[in-house]
Amino acid sequence: MGSFVFMLILEFFDSNENFYNMGNTFYKSKDYNKALGYFEKSSKSDLKKIAESSHYNLGNTYYKLGKLQDSLKSYEKVLSMNPKHEKAKKNLDFVKKKIKERQNIFVFLPN
Repeated sequence: MGSFVFMLILEFFDSNENFYNMGNTFYKSKDYNKALGYFEKSSKSDLKKIAESSHYNLGNTYYKLGKLQDSLKSYEKVLSMNPKHEKAKKNLDFVKKKIKERQNIFVFLPN
């Protein structure tokens, strides 16, 4: 009986929803590297809402870490799961604009 209870407790603490919540906690405290790890884990959830929200938050986290291509891929993943996700559409457009701005900076840098 004790082993069964231990397994239930372990499953509770090792759930994708808890990973998602931990990711949010670390994101809010600006510890983006730790947030990233938790959102990556929760993005594998079988629950569509958790997986979708995790990919969206991965996009935000990658952006904060300056990883614009990864951010872009995360928002695209959200939109493949839910084409009506307005925040992901908005952020995808924003990141595309930032990538283009970066490319333009490199083009106009003097020798």
